[in-house]
Amino acid sequence: GRLKYRCPAAAYGFTCAGQPRCYRAAGTQAGAYGRIVRIALADQDRRIFTPTPHSSPSWKRSYRRRSALERIYSRLDNDFGFERHFLRGRSRVTARVGLALTVMMALALAQARAGRRQRMRSLVGAVPYAHTG
Repeated sequence: GRLKYRCPAAAYGFTCAGQPRCYRAAGTQAGAYGRIVRIALADQDRRIFTPTPHSSPSWKRSYRRRSALERIYSRLDNDFGFERHFLRGRSRVTARVGLALTVMMALALAQARAGRRQRMRSLVGAVPYAHTG
C-alpha cells in the first residue's frame, strides 16, 4: 500500500546541493543507496500517486496499451459511425461492433499481405484495385 522512491542523486550518480538538508530533515545519515521515501497510497491523491509509479517501464507499457485502445474506440466512433447510431438493443450493437472490428482486422491483413506493414492501421487505400479494361 505504499510507493517507495529512492533519492535521484544517489540513483543516477550525481551530487545534490540540498542533500545534507534532506538527510537532516529525515533524521538519517547519507549512505551509498541514498535516502528512501515511502508514500502511503491511502493518504494521497490516487490520480497523482498511482499504484504503478509514473515513468516506470510497466507504467509506460500499460499506457501504450491504453493509447492503442483509445485509438480503436475513436475509429469505431468516428470512422464506423457508432457515435451517432440508431441501433437499439445490446445484441444488435454487439453484432455491428463485431462486424466493424472484423473489417478493421481484414483491412490490416490486406495491408500486411500487400507488403505495406506501415499502413496496417490505415482505413484508406487498403489494397490497390486491379483495373480491368
